[in-house]
Amino acid sequence: MLASQPEFDRLRLLALAETLSPGMTRPDVFARWLEQAPVKAARLLPMVRAELGNRSP
Repeated sequence: MLASQPEFDRLRLLALAETLSPGMTRPDVFARWLEQAPVKAARLLPMVRAELGNRSP
């Protein structure tokens, strides 16, 4: 999900996803993960953005 956002390095995040969970960049595998993930997708990006906003420069 983070790889789809312009402020993140798409290629590096996709490579990380594949390393951590082979096949994760395939739409069917990702869709299955979304269904089973303990965190709800609609909440993840706002939580990440809030955390990034709380960091001091």
